Amino acid sequence: MEELSRPELRPNDAQSGAEERRVVIGDDFTFSLHSNKSNLQVEFRPKSEESAHVWFINNTTVRCDVKEYERRVSVRDKVLHLSSVTKRDEGSYTVWEKRSSKAVKNVRLSVEGRKENVTLSNGEAKEIRLDRKNVTVWFKPKGAVNSSIVDSGAGFEQRVSVQDGVLTLRSVTKEEEGTYTVLDTEEHEVSTITVTVEDSSGTERRSHFVLIAFAALFLTILAVLLMCKWIKTQNEQHVEML
Repeated sequence: MEELSRPELRPNDAQSGAEERRVVIGDDFTFSLHSNKSNLQVEFRPKSEESAHVWFINNTTVRCDVKEYERRVSVRDKVLHLSSVTKRDEGSYTVWEKRSSKAVKNVRLSVEGRKENVTLSNGEAKEIRLDRKNVTVWFKPKGAVNSSIVDSGAGFEQRVSVQDGVLTLRSVTKEEEGTYTVLDTEEHEVSTITVTVEDSSGTERRSHFVLIAFAALFLTILAVLLMCKWIKTQNEQHVEML
């Protein structure tokens, strides 16, 4: 592997004005290499590690020191693409021009878990896919301070369970209302699911409101059509009189 030769960064260099970026887990991360040179190097310093990774870029060819990144990193039109971002990709990315050892760009990446809101009626059931099988789910009831692990076997009173990457809610009540935080095998947050449970009367009121809104819209359209027809008839009668 080639050695990356670089000077210490000065205050006016790339890292002093680092670009802050946020990406949701599973999405792609892209940024311009900010240079027309053919030979570049990208130094990636993970937030969770002390050591850095170096990627060598020659036009559209990318060589990485870790095979995992070699499969996920590509360059097109001087734009670097990192696919399927994970929490491990969080950190600092510095672009260097190889010959001049000049830092031309620095990006600091923050990776966030996905947010999902689920609204259920009292007594309803739902299966929520978690995108991966090996996860741990913590449940924090609405208004509570502490969280508890959702056991993959019994669950909470047999109404909540996690198995094969699926969070299952059965015959929900207000007790299942709250926040479900999904963690991967490295205890990184993958997603947060906020569950709201409505009583039947609330659901019925919302349904009635929707029906009333549709009925009002229909009557408005009908009134406009009748008015247009009446105006057309009046105009025709006026023309005949002339």
